[in-house]
Order: sequence, then structure tokens, then C-alpha cells
Amino acid sequence: MRRPHLTRLLLGGLALVAALGLLLPRLDLTPGATELQNGLLLDTPRTLNDWPQPLRDQNGAPVQLADLQGGYHLLFFGFANCPDICPNTLLLASRVYRELPEAVRAKLEVVLVSVDPERDSSEKLKGYVEGFHPEFTALSGPHPALESLTGQAGIAYIKVPLDEGYTVDHSAALVLLDPQARIRAYFAPPIKVEALRADLTTIVGD
Repeated sequence: MRRPHLTRLLLGGLALVAALGLLLPRLDLTPGATELQNGLLLDTPRTLNDWPQPLRDQNGAPVQLADLQGGYHLLFFGFANCPDICPNTLLLASRVYRELPEAVRAKLEVVLVSVDPERDSSEKLKGYVEGFHPEFTALSGPHPALESLTGQAGIAYIKVPLDEGYTVDHSAALVLLDPQARIRAYFAPPIKVEALRADLTTIVGD
């Protein structure tokens, strides 16, 4: 008999190590001069390449990399059937977002990137993310597109079979894209509301 909670913890921990530890040299992520309370600010923002197929937002509209330009985007990778990490992180993000200065909030969009496209339709994602905040958005799409984005961002995810169905283990880090759609910062658990609010104000408010 499988132990799904233990499996999620172990693989989630390995994914996080891969995303924020072992992959750092390969991704050439150099910490910036500005110190953050709860994250890693890159001295040189990391440029992303477009994914091979469009992603879709919660309204069904196609989204390519260029559509993420013009403002800051705080990405979280998860899925709607996630029992714990995803709702807890989105609740935290909702509180942080509501507490940000209005000028900062106007330049920031919180985005759930679903790594479970088989179950997460646009309609399902719309109801899910807007339940945390009406201004939150969601993306998903075919695995080649998701693998392109997650691979470049250093985010790991893997489908894990269960006795009935499956779950998806994934890195729990938040990834901040700048207005040029480049990776500007990472935020790794445990994430604190006050620290994340201060860090986003520091970066986005500049």
C-alpha cells in the first residue's frame, strides 16, 4: 500500500532541492546585491525562451512568453486537486497581495501554473484561483509547453501513481518574472507573509 503523504513530502523535498539547490549552478543564478528577507534576488535576470506550444489562461486565451511582459508576474506551480501545499500557498499569496501597497499591487499579477493539464481545464482553474482572489490568474497547457517553462525556471514536477488515480509532486518555490518576462527572484518555503510582502515591495516598488 502506498503512503501518498510521505511520497509527496519526499518527492516534494527532492524537487525543491533540485529547483533551488542543485540546479543553481547550471542555471547560473547569482544572488543580487540587494538582500531579501525570504528569497533570492538574481543579480542578472534570467532570460526565458518561448515555449513550443501556447499555454492557456483561465479564460481559454492562448498565452506565450510575450504576453507576460509589461508587468511583474509571481508564478506558483501546482494543481487544483492539490490537498495541502497549493491551497496553503495561494492563501498566503492572497493575504500578501491584499496587504501590498496599491502602487505595487497594480504592477503585480499572481499566476498559478497548473502542472496537471489532464484534470485542470480552463474552467476549473478559473473557479479555483479566483476563489483565492478575483485578480489571480492561472495557466496550463500541453506538457511540452509546461516542461519548457518549468525546465528553464528550474522547477520540477512529476506525476505519482496512487492506489486510486494519481497526484503530482512539484517544487513549492515562487518565481518572480520582471516586466521583460525574465526570472528576477525565487522565494522558497517556508515563506512568511511579512517577509514576502516586504521583498515584493522592495523589488516591484523600485
